[in-house]
Amino acid sequence: MSAIVTILLSALFAGLVAILVTFLIERLGGLVGGVIGSTPSITIPTVIGIALSSNETQDVFNAMTAIPVGLLVTASFLLVWRYLPLPLTQKLHVESRSALWLTLATSLCVWAGFAIISVISMQQVGSVAGKYMSFLCLALMLLTGFLVTYFPTPTPLHQHAHPGHSHAGSKSSWQVLATRGLLAGTATGVTVGISMVNEIAAGVLSSFPSISLTTMVALWLAHGPELGLSAVGSTILGSGSVAFFSLAFGVFIHWFTFNIAVSCVLAYLVGLAYSVAVGLLLYYADKRKRYRSGVRVPSGRFALFDDVEEYVGELSDDDENEVEPIVASFPGDEDISEALLP
Repeated sequence: MSAIVTILLSALFAGLVAILVTFLIERLGGLVGGVIGSTPSITIPTVIGIALSSNETQDVFNAMTAIPVGLLVTASFLLVWRYLPLPLTQKLHVESRSALWLTLATSLCVWAGFAIISVISMQQVGSVAGKYMSFLCLALMLLTGFLVTYFPTPTPLHQHAHPGHSHAGSKSSWQVLATRGLLAGTATGVTVGISMVNEIAAGVLSSFPSISLTTMVALWLAHGPELGLSAVGSTILGSGSVAFFSLAFGVFIHWFTFNIAVSCVLAYLVGLAYSVAVGLLLYYADKRKRYRSGVRVPSGRFALFDDVEEYVGELSDDDENEVEPIVASFPGDEDISEALLP
């Protein structure tokens, strides 16, 4: 297969996968959609393209070990979207659309700067030290994801995006889907092309946040800058599946003497296992947090603080004083319903 055909097929495959994954997330929603969104599905075309364009398993392994480094670079991109928008809009009073373009430009510059530093560093340390550098970057990325998730930036009421929960009723327009497919396909095509010259640069570039970029911009345009903030931590944690997938693929491609199909399937199962584990962890952690920050309402049902303002607005003046806030506790092995109900 010629180099041009490999690049074009990889780009086309990546674009179609990006559109399909987005479609499935929006239709399924909830935990299932969240797990699908964090699986390394969009990375598969890139990895296959790199493997097809390489002649040595060591070159493939070097590219795979560079992917976790690139994911840490992508985490820095997401942190800009986490911490820059609110100071721009609330403290500096920058107009929302202008703040969006400033945030976008800053995040891309941060990503490009750290990507260049990462490629130069990995080329200087060599393949053996680069392997340990890859594991270190993976650990730092996961630590960053946990810290950002569990030490959240305050957001206005009704603007919380709970980890592991997506809204199935929210559908992307065909323009957004096409943009995601185009960006993912372009990034994959460029990555596969670069892998023919420099596998380390290809590994770092493969983590270009095309899907995250379109998601953040779309959320900002539709709902303002606040809604996307609390999704950053879980997004960083979810990207760990790509790191485990790439590292596993690099190992399996060596074990199975360049059998791309078998290596890809086994590596995907590794990434999927991570996605399911993190998805369940975030789901139950979020569920526990919701119980701890609840209120009892007159009807006897259990409501979240996110829902209180809307519910209280429906009450008459005579009923408002009946809303009694409580803090749920977890007394031993007792059933949670017994702890909350009178």
